[in-house]
Amino acid sequence: MINGRVTAIREESGLIFLLPRIVVSIAGGNRVFRDETATVDTGFTGWLTLPASIIAELGLTYRGRRRATLASGQVSMFHLYGALVDWHGQPRPVVVHQSESSPLVGMAMLEGSRLTVEAWAGGRVTIEA
Repeated sequence: MINGRVTAIREESGLIFLLPRIVVSIAGGNRVFRDETATVDTGFTGWLTLPASIIAELGLTYRGRRRATLASGQVSMFHLYGALVDWHGQPRPVVVHQSESSPLVGMAMLEGSRLTVEAWAGGRVTIEA
C-alpha cells in the first residue's frame, strides 16, 4: 500500500486547492532510487511527469516526443523518458513526460490500483494494489 496526505494550498485570491500527494521512488538506468513527492492527478492519462532537472539528475533515457492535449484544450509537445518506479514494492518501468510543473502521478500509473482520498487538508491518500 502507498500512503500519502492531502495538502491544502491557498492562493493569493483566497481560493484553496487540495492536492493528494504521495512519495514516489524513481530510478534511471543505474537503478539508484530517489524519492520525489508527486501529486496524484486523475485528469492526467500518462504515468508520471518530472521537471528536466530531476530527469537529468536521474540520467533517464530519452524515448522520443509525444503530442498531448492539456485540460485547457491547449496541445503541447512533451519529451518522453524511460524510468523505473518502485510501485507496490515492485520495480515498474514507466514513461515520464517532461513538464516543468511539480511531479504528477497519472492514471496509467494507477491502473490496477484502488485510490482513496480523504478530501480535506491533512486527509489520507491510499493506493492499494
